[in-house]
Amino acid sequence: MNGINALKNPEDAYCVEEGIYVYCIADGEAFPFLKNKGLGGCDVWTYKCMDLFAVLQNCPAEYLTKKDEETLKAWVLIHQKVIDEVSGKSGALLPFGFGKVLNKREGITPVESLKNWIEQNHQSLKEKLERVRGKDEYGIQVFLDASGIQAELAENSIEIARIKNAIASSSEGMAFLYQEKLSRLVSAELERKACEFFSIFYSNIKEFADEIKMESTKNSAPGKKMIMNLSCLVSKEQVQLLGYLLEDIEKDERFNVRFTGPWAPYSFV
Repeated sequence: MNGINALKNPEDAYCVEEGIYVYCIADGEAFPFLKNKGLGGCDVWTYKCMDLFAVLQNCPAEYLTKKDEETLKAWVLIHQKVIDEVSGKSGALLPFGFGKVLNKREGITPVESLKNWIEQNHQSLKEKLERVRGKDEYGIQVFLDASGIQAELAENSIEIARIKNAIASSSEGMAFLYQEKLSRLVSAELERKACEFFSIFYSNIKEFADEIKMESTKNSAPGKKMIMNLSCLVSKEQVQLLGYLLEDIEKDERFNVRFTGPWAPYSFV
């Protein structure tokens, strides 16, 4: 009997030739089944290999490709629930992104492929597990009240005041040119201030995060400018202190902070 059949009850026999969906690799004490059901209501089970285990479910090759968008969105949440359950039971885990399926190839079953991969990458997997042990991923986004900052700049900038006076006293054609110049100047000043704030906040945040990845900033609501979008790997001991720091930032009415997590460390594995 192979290792994966040993985790199944005899009455729950299944075909190991079909594809397997991989949720994560973890260490600690393996357990046969999870409480949460997987995609399509399938059982989620574990496969022990060396001192690690993989969290899996049966998944034919075409299973994901034949589902509609709403089903796939719901399954992303199911994927996360399974990861969350494993996180509460394992020592440390390396999550796979949604949709990772291993299929039979060249006469090798999916389980055999997984076993070979774990054995070949065992040392690297162990190092990554140690890297994230006792830590979670958090998302930090900071938004700037662009309208308020622009008004503040207009009040305090001699150059902006000069151009505004020129607009008021110029012909329609010249006023248009001055207005274009004013827009460019305000935009440049806004970017400068955003970079200044980013530098200060990043320096403070990194005191509480083991690792930080900068994500691309996204389109914000009207009048709001996203100046920071970070994925942070944070130890459990530092999370509360990081939260206090972000609360202090948000006390300034010019900023809005979005702090999400804890998540499995997707961005750091």
